[in-house]
Amino acid sequence: MPMPGSETQQKITEIESEQRRLKTLLDRQTNLLDLIEKKSLPDSQPYISFKKGTSILDLAGPPGGIREVFKKDITRIKQQLEQLRREATTVRRHGYREYVRRERAAVVRIDRRFEAHARRVLRDAEQRGHLTDEELADLQQGADEILDAFTGLLQLDSSESAMRDVLNQLADTMALGGGDSGVAQRALKAVGGAAKKHLDKAMQDLSRRPSEKNARQVIRATANLELLGDSSATAAALNQTIAWMESQRDVAERRFRAVPSTANLNLMFQAEAACVQMGGKPIASPPKGLRRVKSGDQHRVVAGETLSGISLTYYGSYSYWDALVRSNAQLYANPDRPPSGIITIPYP
Repeated sequence: MPMPGSETQQKITEIESEQRRLKTLLDRQTNLLDLIEKKSLPDSQPYISFKKGTSILDLAGPPGGIREVFKKDITRIKQQLEQLRREATTVRRHGYREYVRRERAAVVRIDRRFEAHARRVLRDAEQRGHLTDEELADLQQGADEILDAFTGLLQLDSSESAMRDVLNQLADTMALGGGDSGVAQRALKAVGGAAKKHLDKAMQDLSRRPSEKNARQVIRATANLELLGDSSATAAALNQTIAWMESQRDVAERRFRAVPSTANLNLMFQAEAACVQMGGKPIASPPKGLRRVKSGDQHRVVAGETLSGISLTYYGSYSYWDALVRSNAQLYANPDRPPSGIITIPYP
């Protein structure tokens, strides 16, 4: 991490000075409490102080005893140290962001000046009818320098926008016929490293807080890494995402089995479709373990029948009428009331 600005450094120095003072005080109070315990001093002993006692009450010790006073002091000092630690983290983060912002602004200014210079050179070349070797070499060198600068920024800020800046500049460099191959290789390596960091973080977030948002972040990071030609680290990420999607599929199915409503059926289908789209497995339909029927059985629907009633007749459970919906396309329109006619009973 680069050195932050002078204002940030001054604030960090002040915080570190206060931390040292509090740590010294914490050590003193802790050692005194240890001494009291070793000497088995009673709580009625006067509080260790440099102040002169002016009455008999000063010799009686503080309320709760001297041990309680020292324990409270130690707790208070630890809380102050923790607060200073959080404050230092905030100051460093803010200072680092400000440093990156200034560095980025400087590179962008240089890039704009180079673009203006390149436009003038290309305009003159168009009027002349050709681009000289010296002009081409000059443009290639300038593009390489800008690419190197954006690559350096990527070491400070590995955000997706910073990655795009490097890739866009790399495309500009290639459009000029390519310059220094070493610069291009460094840029690609830096982008690949940043993409790998994104994937690692996305996987950690999904492990700590499984959610659709974090699953999508894993998918996004995986796609970025694959676009760069690195598929070695994506298999584990995809497996982790698929496992989460299958767990969501199972949750939706349990919800439907508990309350087999049309709304829950649609939610279950949506969860299943998302799972299959990611490469996961569909819901077993009909689920294993139900009452078996003959392969190819059909049922003629009579007035007043419901899918849940038909499910009970053939599977021994009201809550598997989704198996009938899956095997009979005409039921999708209104699964609450099956049409008249003949429906297929899927074989479990």
